[in-house]
Amino acid sequence: PLTAVPIYVFAWRLGRDILENVIVIEWLFDLYPFEGAMGRVIRQTAYLWAGSLCLATLGAGFVFFFVKAAWACSAKLYRSAKKEHGERS
Repeated sequence: PLTAVPIYVFAWRLGRDILENVIVIEWLFDLYPFEGAMGRVIRQTAYLWAGSLCLATLGAGFVFFFVKAAWACSAKLYRSAKKEHGERS
């Protein structure tokens, strides 16, 4: 629970940097004009959503390559153990 706040803040900042630098958010707000508190809520939600999506994609990519490497290592160890066991018999 204590780590949730820094992760959400990082995701929000990442999303804010991405959306403000790409100018997608301004185009969206020009298309659908939200004003006042609702506009702020939607803008902050878009920041958090975009940042969370980027973090999830990076995390999934990291885990994919980690699992792929672990599986290859496990298969190599299994083949070498099988080969050693076959030579002893």
